[in-house]
Amino acid sequence: MFEHKAWACSATEIDWRAHGFAGAQLGYLLNGAGFFHQAHRAVDDCHALLEVLAFELPTTGAPALALLLETARKPTLRVWAEQTAFELKDSLKRRGYRWNDGSDG
Repeated sequence: MFEHKAWACSATEIDWRAHGFAGAQLGYLLNGAGFFHQAHRAVDDCHALLEVLAFELPTTGAPALALLLETARKPTLRVWAEQTAFELKDSLKRRGYRWNDGSDG
């Protein structure tokens, strides 16, 4: 059902720290945008994220959603570092590689 749908991740596709937030966790985002909510209720978390995405970023003057869409529309590339020596794991992590067991292709 979602295989051919566009996807964007508000946690990883916006550099929240570069826009003055303490981190990408919802609590940090809400605090930075001047909001508070009842945490850990799925529907409340969804509504809270909508408020954050509608929030005008002070660094751009545009809503966070505009930046998210701009970032998500950029072409991406996936690079694999297969059968790499365990000793290189920290170096790879610093370069932005993420662990994947290979089950998703």
